[in-house]
Amino acid sequence: MSDSFKDTLCALHNRPETEWQRRGDAFMLKLFRDTAKNVPAYKAFLRSHGVTPGSIRDIATFKKEIPLVSKENYLKVYPLNELLPAGDIAGAQMISTSSGSSGIPFYWPRSTHNIDEAALIHELFLVDIFHINKKRTLLVNTFAMGMWVAGTTTFESVSRIADKYRITMVTPGIDMEQILTTINALGKYYEQIIIAGYPPFVKDIIDIGKERGIKWQKLNVRFLFAAESFSEDWREHMHKLVGCKDPLSGSINIYGTADALLVAHETPLSILIRKLATKSGRLHKKLFGPDLRIPTLAQWNPSMRYFEELPDAKIIFSANSGIPLIRYDIGDTGNILHIKETADLLRSEGVDLKHEAKVHNISRTLWNLPILTIYGRDRMTASLYGLKIYPEHVRGALEGKTGSKYATGRFVMTTKLDADRNQYLEIHIELHSKIQSNKKIIEHLQMIMLKQLRAVNSEFKRLHESLGERAVPKIVLHQNQTSSLFSRKGKQVWKG
Repeated sequence: MSDSFKDTLCALHNRPETEWQRRGDAFMLKLFRDTAKNVPAYKAFLRSHGVTPGSIRDIATFKKEIPLVSKENYLKVYPLNELLPAGDIAGAQMISTSSGSSGIPFYWPRSTHNIDEAALIHELFLVDIFHINKKRTLLVNTFAMGMWVAGTTTFESVSRIADKYRITMVTPGIDMEQILTTINALGKYYEQIIIAGYPPFVKDIIDIGKERGIKWQKLNVRFLFAAESFSEDWREHMHKLVGCKDPLSGSINIYGTADALLVAHETPLSILIRKLATKSGRLHKKLFGPDLRIPTLAQWNPSMRYFEELPDAKIIFSANSGIPLIRYDIGDTGNILHIKETADLLRSEGVDLKHEAKVHNISRTLWNLPILTIYGRDRMTASLYGLKIYPEHVRGALEGKTGSKYATGRFVMTTKLDADRNQYLEIHIELHSKIQSNKKIIEHLQMIMLKQLRAVNSEFKRLHESLGERAVPKIVLHQNQTSSLFSRKGKQVWKG
């Protein structure tokens, strides 16, 4: 193991969160000064906002005086080359593109430094959580390859560390036949298989593999997810399908972006806290407030990514990406939780976090890093009579036992107008391959969808009580893999 890896892992376990915050503040100020000095576009951006970089001497002044950047006010305003250090795009090692799920694709250069950083982050969780240093591991990279960032970053990162461990990577991308054929042929030679991919697509792999006779329970399968959130009920369902007995270390979800590669990721600790909140309404309210959604909880290293929480629950970050980003507004909402404060809050509800970690056998994998709660983006919501319907609301119905029996979990929601120009919610749902659409299934899914929306969205509940049938969502079913709404080529788009 490299000194950098060993030193970082030791620090994650032993350094207090306050030390990480101190390191983060120092990283942030250096990144700001370097970017203000070396990136032509950022120089011009600061000048246009009347900011003199030399006047920023501490983190408090930085947060008060430095404006946010976004795609709209920065990335799309300046030529791509001027967004890079020295205005030199040829200094990039690779260029990927965003998926376009929320707009026109954008090109994202990245440097050798960015890949080294991503490789270190991968190594940390693959060793500390998935124990690739102790088990012969087959990692199946099922993220879309080509220009998309997730597949190529996973490939580059694992390639950089593979010679240190007994880990083999295969890269079938989203080719289902190659994925299943490869796992069937090679899986028996390894002590564990890590399937890396988008959650809905990974579920397809498991479902179709089961139909074709793959005995998942014999292969010791683990999951590395990214790009989509999911409920703890869905996680438990996936673990059950493959016989995974490790509820906190059997799968993790990465919060990553094309903008900055890996930003944060789940850990056994963050998953434990999420599960505790899922089971307790009081604890949920104390942690997340009145919002009934369960956010993704992920930890991050402040010396690599610098997060800030704004008063409106908007989360922004800064990163030394291929395009250096300073106070970048990606459009996500969430909050920052601190370990000590969270432990104290749990204790007030009768939950001893250290004891729970010991009971669940994760004491040796506790990282003293802050926790980010991630709700996603408002533009991914549907609007019905002025209230917001979030993908999580719909997903929760389809991930339960009575919904997943018929549906793959893929859906697209949209609002439309009927003949009388009344607004209604329409939800398109994909069925499992052996399920045929019929009126009974439509009524069943409509019933559980209505029940779910009333349970998690108080505004919808009041709307339904007022409008009655007009507020009930219309369900449109699609046979498996017959609609262009449900792409296997990348991230699922949940809103039409």
